[in-house]
Amino acid sequence: NRAVAARDLSLEAKTRQRVLDAINSRALISRKVVFMGDSLTRQHYISLGCLAPEQIDRHLTPFYPDRNGLFYDARMELKAGGEVFYAPTAGKVFRYNWNPPPDGPIVGGEESWLNSCQNDMPLEFDTYAYSGTNPDGSRLTERITLVPGDVVFLNA
Repeated sequence: NRAVAARDLSLEAKTRQRVLDAINSRALISRKVVFMGDSLTRQHYISLGCLAPEQIDRHLTPFYPDRNGLFYDARMELKAGGEVFYAPTAGKVFRYNWNPPPDGPIVGGEESWLNSCQNDMPLEFDTYAYSGTNPDGSRLTERITLVPGDVVFLNA
């Protein structure tokens, strides 16, 4: 089946060791890696966490409990430094016909990648803070600013 074939290919390519080597090389210190895209991109983000769980210092993945564990926004901080985000709507690069519940855990910021480029400004996007809530009980968000050296993976 396809799952077994994917696992075998990953083992043959030594994917886990390559991911660990990249993290341990300290190449990600003070860098942000952002995955922007659809559910396939979400799978890339998940795979990174599954390949190197011992390298994660903390993570946040707000789930929709009534939608089989679906999530639209996530982040993980690496012990060796750096941070990885799944931010599918960051910068309004992509538009989706998602219909999340009004109180659901999706961050739909007002930032615009195009405006950032046109005005020679860094891209900023909102994501959930690791802890804290607003007075109404909703999760706190924080603004992330990308700088030279940060990495963005786009997939749609």
